[in-house]
Amino acid sequence: MEQLINEMIKRKGSKKDFEAKVFGGGHVLNFRKTDSNVPESNIDFVRAFLRMEQIDIVKEDVGGYSGRKILFFPETAKVLLQRLESSVDSKVIQAELSYKTRLFREKEKLQQTGGDLTLF
Repeated sequence: MEQLINEMIKRKGSKKDFEAKVFGGGHVLNFRKTDSNVPESNIDFVRAFLRMEQIDIVKEDVGGYSGRKILFFPETAKVLLQRLESSVDSKVIQAELSYKTRLFREKEKLQQTGGDLTLF
């Protein structure tokens, strides 16, 4: 986001005129709530970042349990938002769950052999 802001300023944008539209941060993967709080962390981060940069949020659609398809038209600053059914992305969900399982297995192996792995 910082790079985007800096690039707009380089192109003669005035930061005092910037406005933000924020979308996403949904619980779209079927992880247990205790496994991760990534969606809320992402929402909190973007709100704090924009507040720090003194950029107003003029539109927001965040959280929930569905994915979103966003089409942004820079010429008009209009956004089309389509909510996705959770079953639409079942292949992505399965891939993420498989990846998560593999990471935890690798972590257990490393811990048993004295190695070190940090999950983030």
